Amino acid sequence: MSAAVADPPAHPGKAQIAREPGARRSFTTDPRVLAAGAVLAASAVGLILALSAGVVGVRAVPSVLRTAGVGMGFFALCGYAPARLLVAGELAPYRALLVLPIGAVVSSLSLAVLGLLHVPLAVSLALLLSVSVLSLGWTVRRSRGERASGDAPAPATARSSGDRGVLMRVVVPLLLAGMIGLITLIPIFRAGYATVPGQNGDAILAVGSATLLQHAPPTATRLDLPINH
Repeated sequence: MSAAVADPPAHPGKAQIAREPGARRSFTTDPRVLAAGAVLAASAVGLILALSAGVVGVRAVPSVLRTAGVGMGFFALCGYAPARLLVAGELAPYRALLVLPIGAVVSSLSLAVLGLLHVPLAVSLALLLSVSVLSLGWTVRRSRGERASGDAPAPATARSSGDRGVLMRVVVPLLLAGMIGLITLIPIFRAGYATVPGQNGDAILAVGSATLLQHAPPTATRLDLPINH
C-alpha cells in the first residue's frame, strides 16, 4: 500500500503567500507609493527651478496649451493605427505610451517624403490626415470585431487588477513626462510668450528652417527667405 504524494506547487512563491494570509507588500516597496513619490519629487524640482528662474504670471500658458494640444492630437491621430499594428507581445501593455512617439515618427517621415516629392505642405497635411483618419476607423472597426468574437468579459476582480496595471504602466509615466515637459518650457514661461528658446544661432536656424519648409520643398532655394536653403 503506497502513500499518496502531493504534487509540488507550480509557483512556490505564490503558495508561500497563500499560507501566510497576514503577509503583505512592504509600504516602502509598493510601486504606487514609489510612483507617487516620483511625481511629487518631479513637481517639487519643477517648482524650485521655475521660482529660481524668475517665472511670474501665466501669459504663455494659453499658447503652450494650444500648441501642445494640436501637436499631441496630430501625433495621436497619426500613431494610433501603426501602434495597434506594430506593438504586440511583451510591449502590448505599453501600447498607449507608444502612440505619440510612433505618431511623431510616422508623421515626420511621411511629410519628409512628400516634401522631397515637391508636394505642397498644405496638400501633404491633408493627405496625411486623410490616411490617418481612414486607418483609425479601420483599426477601431477591426478591434471591435475581435472583441465581439472573443471570450466573455473578464470578472470584476480581474478588471480591477487591470485598471491598477494601466495606472502604473500608462498614467504615471505620462505624468512624469508632463512634468519633464513643463520643466523644459521654463524659459518660455519666463519670457511670457511662445517662442523658440535660445540666444544663439540655433534658435534662428530653427525658426528660419521652419519658415522655409512652409513655403518650399526641402531641396529648393528661396533667396527671399531668412534661411534660403
